[in-house]
Amino acid sequence: MKNKSWISFFLVICFILNLLLTYLLIDAMALYNLYQQFTNIDQQTKLIDENHLSETNYYRTVEPTMDQVLAPCQIIVNQEGQLYWLPQHILEELLKDVFNQPFMEITQKQARIDAIELNEHLSKNHVQFIFPNKMPLAFFAKWVKIPIDTNHQFAINRIVLSRGKDHKVYLVDSINKAYLEGKYDPQKMSDEFLGRVDKTLDQAVMVDEYAINRDSVYLPKQHLTSPSQVYTLEKIPENLFINPVFKGENFDITESQEEHTRLYHNYNKNLMIDDKTNILIMSQNENYNNQMTQKDLYDINLETKIKESLKVLKNFEYWRQGLRIFSENQHQIVYRRYLGGLPIFPQGDHVDYGAVKISLTNHVKRINLNQLQLPILTLGVNVDDQSRPVDIETGAEIQALLDKAGLKFSQFNQIVLGFEWQANMENFKKVELVPKWFFIVGNRVYSIDQIKNGFVREDLAKKPSETDSVN
Repeated sequence: MKNKSWISFFLVICFILNLLLTYLLIDAMALYNLYQQFTNIDQQTKLIDENHLSETNYYRTVEPTMDQVLAPCQIIVNQEGQLYWLPQHILEELLKDVFNQPFMEITQKQARIDAIELNEHLSKNHVQFIFPNKMPLAFFAKWVKIPIDTNHQFAINRIVLSRGKDHKVYLVDSINKAYLEGKYDPQKMSDEFLGRVDKTLDQAVMVDEYAINRDSVYLPKQHLTSPSQVYTLEKIPENLFINPVFKGENFDITESQEEHTRLYHNYNKNLMIDDKTNILIMSQNENYNNQMTQKDLYDINLETKIKESLKVLKNFEYWRQGLRIFSENQHQIVYRRYLGGLPIFPQGDHVDYGAVKISLTNHVKRINLNQLQLPILTLGVNVDDQSRPVDIETGAEIQALLDKAGLKFSQFNQIVLGFEWQANMENFKKVELVPKWFFIVGNRVYSIDQIKNGFVREDLAKKPSETDSVN
């Protein structure tokens, strides 16, 4: 009986000891975890900060200025009657190094319209800057000293520097054959610009001038070969677009497997990501007490349109290789992505990864973003060993192609050399950008391949002509 008591006592002691050890084990683990949490807090914070800094450094929106999006796209030199087209990299260098303060002033306050006299000026030795679009004189204040009583809204698309001793400059509307006269600072221009131009003529391409619709273009005399550009592709993480759109507001997510889209939305904002195209479309609707009609929308002047659209780019655009204004009408402005000083266009009717489209509204002088359409693909690493040489047609060859296709130079508003974004991207892993000629009619853009296969002739015959829409 006594043994049984000791056994019972021993079992009770073991049970109590087991409970105590279990408690201590659990408590020790809790203390250890708490200790680890506090001792690792600095390290965890540091890791989070490093990841955050890495992402913001790698994915950073661009901040283009008005000067950059309005920059000239070509420099043409007339040297004793021979025309030269300076390489794009020289243009980019000169824009960066030289033109950072006014170097010319206007001496003639009223524009003169005289095609014969303008042609006479252009027949002499000169250097001219050609811009993608006509823009009001006021936009060139960084380059030009403009008298107060000059018409700041006079729009120009060329600036011509005479090489004569009078140091004259002509600010030209080449479409309407109108111009203003001025003078440039000979010391600054001779030392910093004209001298550098002369030194680079051996790298320049000889060109001939061809008349197009109400304007002219410069096309190469000699056969050229230019390499295609192959890049890996990067998709901007869509979470980087959510905060600029909703700014802390609540939103819902709707997914469509069939349409390959995701829609982030709340009561007045929509952000749609299309995984099939990698195009983002953001829109927002202001309520205005449901009383807004079309007549309540005010026009937006071009300067305001550009300034407001630049704010949008600073929040959403990650393309680092350059942007220029391509077109604008009513409340929309279209920017085109550039690479190496050349615009990017789509292959045929495929998705346009070179265009950024911004629509604005102006209600009671309150400017708002109405819609943004933006490619979320950007260029990664240049794969130069996959590049291939591409033949670039001469002016004479283009003339022959147009004749064969039953077309004329006069049917086009502009002819530009650009890159064609190839549609085959190997599931968005890489892209080849092929240099070729593009022909512009109003807001329509055709490649030289579409001239060759007859598409342009058929398309122009089907659609009303936009050729005379330029002003």
